[in-house]
Amino acid sequence: MQNYVINLSKLTETHRALSNNSIKLIWRLICSSLKTANEELNVDCLYYKKVKIPHTDEKQIKAFTLQEQKRIERVININRYPKQVGILMGLYLGLRLGEICASKWEDVDFKNQILVVNKTTYCKNNKLIYTTPKTKSSLRTIPIPTFLNDILKKIKKESASEFVVSNKCGAGMIPRTYQYMFKSIQKRVKIEIKGFHSLRHTFATRALECGIDIKSLAEMLGHKNPTIMLNTYAHSMMNYKKAMINKIGKLYE
Repeated sequence: MQNYVINLSKLTETHRALSNNSIKLIWRLICSSLKTANEELNVDCLYYKKVKIPHTDEKQIKAFTLQEQKRIERVININRYPKQVGILMGLYLGLRLGEICASKWEDVDFKNQILVVNKTTYCKNNKLIYTTPKTKSSLRTIPIPTFLNDILKKIKKESASEFVVSNKCGAGMIPRTYQYMFKSIQKRVKIEIKGFHSLRHTFATRALECGIDIKSLAEMLGHKNPTIMLNTYAHSMMNYKKAMINKIGKLYE
């Protein structure tokens, strides 16, 4: 059993090497089965407790720098391509791509400047599937910055679609298609290519740099555990940490 776990992390002719997180998930399922066998069938298989599994991979944050963010924002042309507003929704609301593509105008409250996140979308067999988020914490209400609220108002007046981000036919955007569009924008401004999810990381990083409290940020991102979120993003805040430590240092003067 130990050899099986070790081999999962090795690249062979028959299978690719799995990440530590994937191995941990597989092992958790195996342990659950063996535990049930031990309790209900009276089979002695508690040996699984002696197996050592790899440590969980530490997530490496990939956020855009402020300079990269501004370069992206400068090439966005909302008037010509209204669908590009989804990039701003990632940068300033911290939404996942599936949540952006699933957002409808009925979810936007312009008067109170809030967006209700209650669904997501993904593509299966070339068909868009709309569903509720996997966790309750992902069901949330997010305040919309005034500038973005005004942009969305303008798009809404000229849109015939029920979706905030739509294609030329007014249908919802396919997440992968939207990823390709975002990739082309990054190439145009000549910055390191990062995935669309980096916009969400960038939102969290900017929010922390601006001094937002951890609990509020966790709620806006849809994270159940603020501690896990802090561990994920804290090491990307070196400039913020330096600024804060210098404020403390001024007490010496």
